[in-house]
Amino acid sequence: MKKMNILGVEIRKEVAEFARNRINTEGYTGGNVAFLQCNANVDLAPILSHIHALTHLQSVSINFPDPHFKEKHKKRRVHTPEFVRTLREGSKTGVTRVVLQSDVKEVLDDMRRAFQDDGGWGDEASDSNSYESGNFFNGIKTDREKSVEERGLPVWRCSFRAI
Repeated sequence: MKKMNILGVEIRKEVAEFARNRINTEGYTGGNVAFLQCNANVDLAPILSHIHALTHLQSVSINFPDPHFKEKHKKRRVHTPEFVRTLREGSKTGVTRVVLQSDVKEVLDDMRRAFQDDGGWGDEASDSNSYESGNFFNGIKTDREKSVEERGLPVWRCSFRAI
């Protein structure tokens, strides 16, 4: 497997710490891995500017974000128009790929619309209303993905490329 640099961003401190500890206990050897506890909607632009000082952004994965079902809380969803625009501005045309996964179809459809509406992303599905099957990460699954599939529930997936 090709070595790569991986940066995880998590808003909850205890989850970011858990992920950092897990790297050490599971002996990951695929490259440099780090997890930051931060708010992606607030901290994304500075993070991307640091990345661009060294390299370009190849891939972004948004996995099972909090659905915030209540109407008054939907503004807290990670995939705001500002987030998508900032991500596009920090991406490399034709290179940067964004993978979206959720076990809540409404959330995935909302994320997909945000990327489609931005205009700087090409939907990689042959039909922009279809969903991709199978795992994007060579069979490596998130804990949430495993839990959902073990209960026989669907995981909704789609991906975009910076254009």
